[in-house]
Amino acid sequence: MHQTQEIEKLRKLAAGFRSAILLTDPAEVDAEVRFIVADFPRNVCGAVCFLLGHYLIENGFPTSEYVNGMRAADRRSHAWIETEGVVVDITADQFLEIADGVVVSTDKSWYDQFSDKRGRRPADFLIYGESSPHGLAYGPILKNLRPEGA
Repeated sequence: MHQTQEIEKLRKLAAGFRSAILLTDPAEVDAEVRFIVADFPRNVCGAVCFLLGHYLIENGFPTSEYVNGMRAADRRSHAWIETEGVVVDITADQFLEIADGVVVSTDKSWYDQFSDKRGRRPADFLIYGESSPHGLAYGPILKNLRPEGA
């Protein structure tokens, strides 16, 4: 897929998933993982990456990877997704310097501040098994996804 088309598709998928999280009533989500929806986007970047990553994998981006690191300046951690050289982040706006709720970009300069020893793993909650608690949030979020173009 051409990079511009790929980025546009990722942007639509990420924006749709973020909107679905915002539309999800925390009461619809199991208490064990309710925080993912209730606290979004603050302090849930890691959990959200596993959910969004699974969604991206289901929608044609099988190389979606969870990436996390720690910022030396203030010891804050952050997690995001990288797939095919593109950053996908729907929680970056928890940081005051980021205004956009959806970041989809090949520019990784802001992310470079989050350590040079980043953790990386597949961005899919199923790596923890079929009974992963993340799945308890995934279903209710999916119910709030709007059809593309709606």
